Amino acid sequence: MNCFIKQNNNTMEKGKNYHKGQALLLSGKKLILTFLGIFMFFNLARAQDEKYYFDIGKSEYEKGIYENAIINFTKAIELKPDYAEAYNGRGIAYYNLQQYEKAISDYTKAIELKPDYAKAYNNRGIAYTNLQQYEKAISDYTKAIELKPDYEDAYYNRGNAYGNLQQYEKAIYDYNKAIELKPDYTKAYINRGNAYYDLQQYEKAIYDYTKATELKPDFAEAYYNRGIAYKDLQQYEKAIYDYTKATELKPDYAEAYYNRGIAYKDLQQYGKAISDYTKAIELKPDDANAYYNRGIAYDDLQQYEKAISDYTKAIELKPDYADAYYKRGNAYIDLQQYGKAIADYTKAIELKPDLENPYYNRGIAYYYLQQYEKAIADYTKAIELKLDLEDAYYNRGIAYYYLQQYEKAIYDFNKAIKLNPDFAEAYNNRGLAYYDLQQYEKAIADYTKAIQLNPDDAYAYNNRGNAYRNLQQYEKAISDYTKAIKLNPDYANAYNNRGNAYGNLQQYEKAIADYTKAIELKPELAEAYNNRGLAYYDLQQYGKAIADYTKAIELKPDFAEAYNNRGGAYGNLQQYGKAIADYTKAIELKPDFAGAYNNRGLAYYDLQQYGKAIADYTKAIEFKPNFADAYFNRGNTYKALQQYGKAIADYTKAIELKPNFADAYFNRGNAYYDLQQYGKAIADYTKAIQLKPYDAEAYYNRGVVYYFSGNTYKACKDWREAYLLGYNLAKEILDIYCK
Repeated sequence: MNCFIKQNNNTMEKGKNYHKGQALLLSGKKLILTFLGIFMFFNLARAQDEKYYFDIGKSEYEKGIYENAIINFTKAIELKPDYAEAYNGRGIAYYNLQQYEKAISDYTKAIELKPDYAKAYNNRGIAYTNLQQYEKAISDYTKAIELKPDYEDAYYNRGNAYGNLQQYEKAIYDYNKAIELKPDYTKAYINRGNAYYDLQQYEKAIYDYTKATELKPDFAEAYYNRGIAYKDLQQYEKAIYDYTKATELKPDYAEAYYNRGIAYKDLQQYGKAISDYTKAIELKPDDANAYYNRGIAYDDLQQYEKAISDYTKAIELKPDYADAYYKRGNAYIDLQQYGKAIADYTKAIELKPDLENPYYNRGIAYYYLQQYEKAIADYTKAIELKLDLEDAYYNRGIAYYYLQQYEKAIYDFNKAIKLNPDFAEAYNNRGLAYYDLQQYEKAIADYTKAIQLNPDDAYAYNNRGNAYRNLQQYEKAISDYTKAIKLNPDYANAYNNRGNAYGNLQQYEKAIADYTKAIELKPELAEAYNNRGLAYYDLQQYGKAIADYTKAIELKPDFAEAYNNRGGAYGNLQQYGKAIADYTKAIELKPDFAGAYNNRGLAYYDLQQYGKAIADYTKAIEFKPNFADAYFNRGNTYKALQQYGKAIADYTKAIELKPNFADAYFNRGNAYYDLQQYGKAIADYTKAIQLKPYDAEAYYNRGVVYYFSGNTYKACKDWREAYLLGYNLAKEILDIYCK
């Protein structure tokens, strides 16, 4: 039989595989556009000294020498304390040194000195944006717009602040306004595209990115962002084109290489993906995500060692990278290094306790280690975190199955089927649980459903064949095994099972052919050797049977049944010592093996060691109280010891357990004969004949009892029937007593 475990190889989170160029939502670059507008010459009434320092400050700023700019703006302020423009200029210089608090202080002073200073409000808003104080930023941008309604930069920057607050509709409104005021406003198009992207309105986003590229053909970021939108629309070729264009315009654009790698991966072009991730790493050696995604590509190529190396590097760069621990755990599972996998899943769980996948896959690792209770605990936790996780129910069902908790297994398979009515494997495995509960009709119904859902499922045919065989519907079983073999010509177990069905039909040659094929396909299949041995045994080819049982034992040294069966073959060769040794070994391996006790009892019986035989039959009955053959055999031993009362009691018990047990009636009749209770003996022989109409010995013995009862007519009639059935001793009796 076959249970299938389902592994989840998905990443823990979506949206981890790309950067959108969010820097474009910030306004660092925008400051240049805004700040340059304030460096103008003013017709000042004062002396040229403060203007002289102001102009030097402006010149130093334009050269990027911000410290010198600050010195000169400060000198201008000292000469003219109400010089609003100098405060604004010094604020810009502080901003570019990322000294945002000082910048805000200067912008505030400029506003105090000049309350209608729209550009100072705008610039202070930019500083607040960089401090992530978006509400204050929005307030300043709004004031700038009130003071200057056609201030496109203020609309643009307020749109950025709304975008950072994920208020995308408001952001789009502001970008629209900026574009109305300035139709060639490239950055407004690209950031409006970003807002549409975040609203998953990808077509609109693409339109805006395209517009940005038309306005500015060398705008690498616009191509890059359009590539991301195409990627999310699964238009991978277009995405690759855009990423490529971005790298042509900006050869050191690590993110573009990185995301092109993702597009190649989605197209299953793993070699190209790896090449791009490698380039991204060269350009940006501390990019944990690039290592992580290159690891995924290696994973998909089943190059697990390389994948693990990349996941490890990603973790070194980003110690709290839960996804990398999770994926490395998956790679360790694929390498069957389950302990390491468990350690990684555990770390992923510590970092992100509310994600179901690490629990789910850790459950799989525990399953492979046969730690089913731990597996069940993890599957249960995964289900708590995600109630509709059908695979977790399914796998938990398998764990319960291996713990022989079949009802719980069936509950979980039911749940998986309810969540996914087309879940063929769940039907198949529920069938296995019903099978082990001996509910064969239910098992057949489930296997049939699995076959309907997946007509090429060789395992379902094989399993249904097993159920038919247990219902003694051997022809149906053979048909299913044959179908399984047709679907999977290398399916050794199906050959082995079909051999069993042929054996049940006493077609031993066909059975042997199938067992032989199973062995060719799977030379380590001990069960096939054992079963072929049984077929040879039934053909009374005991030497061949012993050879096969011996091979089965070599392959599976704890194979109690093979020892028991070899003992039977030795017994039939009257090699009782070897037979007893094998039965004893079978009992050592399986202390509750009632059949082995019974068979060892038979060997002791044949050696006339009746006490040991009775002890073994008694032990067999203790382990299997409904074991009719053991009662029968113990009855024979008591009869051999002339303990007829005990013999009759055992035969009677055997008949209660097995009402059609003709030999038990026959032997009880013999015991009654020995006690000269001829009426009871005749009744038992008569019953034996009813059950086995061609039993010549039963006719003969009943004839003997009739004779001693004084009924020569009936005696002669039974002896004559026995002779006609081939019992030659009856001819001699007929010649003497029935002339």
